[in-house]
Amino acid sequence: MHSLKKVLLWRACSVLITIIVTWIWTGDIKAATGLTAVLHLVLVIAHWIFEESWERWVLRQLIEGKLNPVNRSDKQKLE
Repeated sequence: MHSLKKVLLWRACSVLITIIVTWIWTGDIKAATGLTAVLHLVLVIAHWIFEESWERWVLRQLIEGKLNPVNRSDKQKLE
C-alpha cells in the first residue's frame, strides 16, 4: 500500500509540474490544462503497455532459462 501512495503522490506532483511549466511556456492555463490531461493520459497508457510487455519478456526469459529468477544481490541478502 505504501508504494501505491507513493505512485499516486508522484503522479499528482508530475501533473502539477506539467501544468505549471506548460502554463509558463504558453501563458494560457486552459491550454496548459488540456495539454497536461492529454499528455498524462498518453503517458499512463504507454506505461501500462511497457509494464505488460516487460512482464511478458521476463516470463519468456525465465521459461527459456535465459534469466535467473534470483539475482546475486538477493542471494547475498538471504545468506
